[in-house]
This record gives sequence, C-alpha cells and structure tokens, in this order.
Amino acid sequence: DLDWSPDGSLIVAQTVGVNATDNEIYLMDADGSNQILLVDNLEGIIESPSFSIDSKEVIFTRDISGYSSGTGRQLDAHIFVIDISTQEIVDLSQNKPSGTNDTNPRFSPDGAHIIFENASNISGSQKSVWMMNTDGSNRVKLYDNAEMPDWR
Repeated sequence: DLDWSPDGSLIVAQTVGVNATDNEIYLMDADGSNQILLVDNLEGIIESPSFSIDSKEVIFTRDISGYSSGTGRQLDAHIFVIDISTQEIVDLSQNKPSGTNDTNPRFSPDGAHIIFENASNISGSQKSVWMMNTDGSNRVKLYDNAEMPDWR
C-alpha cells in the first residue's frame, strides 16, 4: 500500500516482510529519497497508510489483538493516526464494536471526516462503509454490503 501527498511531494509506503505481520510504514520524498521510518514493525498487521489533506498526518490500520496468522486474518483492527512532526500515534477506533475490524481509512476532501470499512472478524463477513470525525467520534454507518470507500 502507498499514498501520495495531496501536493505530490511525498509518498507514504507500507512494506511487508516474510510474514503477514512484518510491516512498517515509511515516509519519503516523491523521488524515493529521504526515507524516514514512520511506523516501526509493531505487533499485528499494519495496512492502508493514507495522508491527511494537509500532509501533516497519516492514518493507517493495525490489528491490536496480538493474534498472528500466516493468512493475514485480523481479529481487532483499529484505525490510528500519526502526527508526522511529533510521531505521536492516536487510536481512533476506541468506540468500535468489539469483534470487528476497522479497515481502509481515508480522509475526506475537507479533512473533517474519515471514511472506512467495518466488518466482523469472522472470515467472509459482510462489510459496511462508515464515517467518523477525525478524532474518532461520531461513528455513523453509511452503507451495508459495501467496501473499499474512497472520497476521490
């Protein structure tokens, strides 16, 4: 997974190692230079890095369950936001229903909301599209039986 900053000057990229849970997120200039490790290889699968509209933050998901699966199954994926300048990481999914995964987050074009998928952690479960404020509050379901939300 990777994303370009809105002005095209930066790239945020996820790397995947030998195991599905061996992930890192790097920030770099558009030509690949000046690589900075933004999110280290934390426990759990890390996915879907995406820039905020001002390129000051990156959202991503991480399974915090501690479960390790070679197939990539996740049990408790949360959406996190990292402030690029301070490296502070905040969990935005603290109010999500237990037994579900929040995945594929994207900031809205005005920067006020995040759109994302939520589904039960049971394999093959129906996905739905949700929206929340950028602080994780006011979770609202938009569509049942839908996936891969994007504002663009």
